Amino acid sequence: AARLASTERFWALAEVIRHTADNDECAAATAAALDAALADCSAKLGDFVRRAVAVDPAQRATVHELLAHPFIARSASVERLAASIASADIAAGVGAMQLGLPMLNAEE
Repeated sequence: AARLASTERFWALAEVIRHTADNDECAAATAAALDAALADCSAKLGDFVRRAVAVDPAQRATVHELLAHPFIARSASVERLAASIASADIAAGVGAMQLGLPMLNAEE
């Protein structure tokens, strides 16, 4: 049997959760999916993504905090940052927004 890529597994999980879970179950599954998606990423990238998609606004980083985050600050150029993100394969983590996690507010 063919194995699904991590992104495909995440989206399959997202669809199941979207149709069956309450908010607490959704949050727990999202956290588990993020942990799995970020397992092979650097600690700085993992922290950046988790802070960016935190459900609780008090724990969610503002745009200014994210721009000052060590993951961004260590990237000397946009090209280097793009390469870091691409090599980390965080597409599955971005899909967490489909599970109802809030988008960043540009005014924060």
